[in-house]
Amino acid sequence: MKNRRAVIVVIFFLAINLLIYSQSLNNKFVRWDDGLLIYENPIVRNLSVSSVAAAFSTYDPELYIPLTFISYQIDYLVGGVDPFMYHVTNLLLHTLNSLLVFLFAYFLLKNRFAALFCGVLFAVHPLNAEAVVWASARKDLLATFFFLGALVSYLKSTHYSLQTTHRLYVNKLSILCFLLSLLSKVSVIALPLVLLLIDYLKDRKIDRGVILEKIPYFALSIIFGIVAIFGKAEVIEGIGFTDTVIMACRSGIFYISKIFIPTGLSVLYPAGDSISIFDPIYFVPVILVIGLMSSLIYFRKNKLFVFSILFFLINLIPSFTNFAKDGDLYFASDRYAYIPMIGVLILICALLFKFKKKLLHNYSLLIIHCSFLIVICIFAALSFFQSRVWASTESLFTNVIERYPNMSHRAHNNIGNVYRRQDDLDKAIAEFEIALSIKPHPKTYGNLGAVYRKNGDTLKALEQYRKAMELDPENAEPYFGLGLVYAASNDFGNALDNYNRALELDPRYAEAYSNIGALYASRGDYERAVENYLNAIEANSMFIQAYYNLGVSYSQLGKNSEAISAYEGAIEIHPNFVAARLNLGILYYGKKRIDDAVYEFEQVLEIDPNNASARSALGQIGR
Repeated sequence: MKNRRAVIVVIFFLAINLLIYSQSLNNKFVRWDDGLLIYENPIVRNLSVSSVAAAFSTYDPELYIPLTFISYQIDYLVGGVDPFMYHVTNLLLHTLNSLLVFLFAYFLLKNRFAALFCGVLFAVHPLNAEAVVWASARKDLLATFFFLGALVSYLKSTHYSLQTTHRLYVNKLSILCFLLSLLSKVSVIALPLVLLLIDYLKDRKIDRGVILEKIPYFALSIIFGIVAIFGKAEVIEGIGFTDTVIMACRSGIFYISKIFIPTGLSVLYPAGDSISIFDPIYFVPVILVIGLMSSLIYFRKNKLFVFSILFFLINLIPSFTNFAKDGDLYFASDRYAYIPMIGVLILICALLFKFKKKLLHNYSLLIIHCSFLIVICIFAALSFFQSRVWASTESLFTNVIERYPNMSHRAHNNIGNVYRRQDDLDKAIAEFEIALSIKPHPKTYGNLGAVYRKNGDTLKALEQYRKAMELDPENAEPYFGLGLVYAASNDFGNALDNYNRALELDPRYAEAYSNIGALYASRGDYERAVENYLNAIEANSMFIQAYYNLGVSYSQLGKNSEAISAYEGAIEIHPNFVAARLNLGILYYGKKRIDDAVYEFEQVLEIDPNNASARSALGQIGR
């Protein structure tokens, strides 16, 4: 009976999420970290020892998320770079998270209907749409899954009816889940404090055993906190402590307001260029936060109220390191509320079902349940339409412009890049110029320079790159852009100088090394080309093109064994790299390794059945 009930609950939550988000499964990848993390990321294009090792040695570029990368590797193994599989995984994770919220709420409230309502609210809440439909938000979903797993396991381990052996097993499971959560995204670092809140709510006596059981959790928090500092150092330095506190107040009140009225959502919430306590948009939230903190003292006897509010605030704190992004200020991101809102939802549901009995004296049960259903339907509809905003890069940032027409230069810049990739260069120029009119930004000047370079207007391209340099002299990208302009003009000297300057500013700029290699290769200097391709690979061990170019240069030098190793390296990272397999097959054939050559050519035809070069090669071999 229990198993049947559990299956029904699972199907119920899956049906709800499919109803809301099934249409988003056909959404495209968006140019908002999806390229960086997924479809342009060599790490995820293979599931192997080397790719897993790369996942554990790479930042995002600010966060340490190896388990998230591995989840992408599995998606790639199943569906390649088709966005569908990545969206399916996100949807399934959100469904599991909704179920875990239900379990967590039930263990705390001991009210099945209140817990069910809490889980459903979490499932349908529009504020969660970003985390569900954005492929790059996988880290938030995966971290939350293990975070909730750790909390539920902890609650089970503290259940006094459990045998000691079973309790120890469940406790170890909780610690393991916390570790996996940190490996998905380090923002769950506050979990040990949440465990203390649970002890407080459950009136658990704080003794030596309780303290000892927390040591592994705090140890993991400290270790991963240190790891996070290395990735977040530059971001943290972008805003002072006082401004961070003021912005945090605005951020916290914003999330609370959107939990109750989730409209006007956006991928970006520009905060303007300055933070002032005398500005009403900051002063009012500060006063409200002071009032909220005062309420904790006033309602201190209501442990559930204290637990819920502190749960919200504690889990929101890690997001306060993200206000400064690339020279701009943003006071919120919907996905940052994914875990914190659970505390508020639990409080809401507990209060609703507490007052439900009193309301029954005046209203029918049907009316009350209909009210709950109406709220759920409204939230579900809002989530449905919000998920459509994420259908494409253009729709995503068009939505930002509609919400903040005169504030988001970044949205105009990103739409400009959409047009640039579509070769609609006039529209791209128009969007970049609007972005610059809102705020002159080095990246926008660089993008405008790239458009003019693509248009063949060398002088204007040079002008834009130099403007980018004036705004940010320590940025390597404009120098790299200048190198591209000069390389296209066959100006070897200036191209080399600018690539080298880019490397002075960023010694790990793998693309600059690779392009220097290409410069030398174009002059027949394959020894120097090899040297620079090796430097590119050292800077980025997953740089596929550098492996390929290295193989070509080694072949030109007659170093076929080294060329084979280079091509094999490219294929290990990207098994569907047709050009590398073709060249590898040719080299195998030259070394009389006929079976290996045939295998490579056959692999090419599996990837590209119409590949004439592979068919011709097999014909010559007689296969």
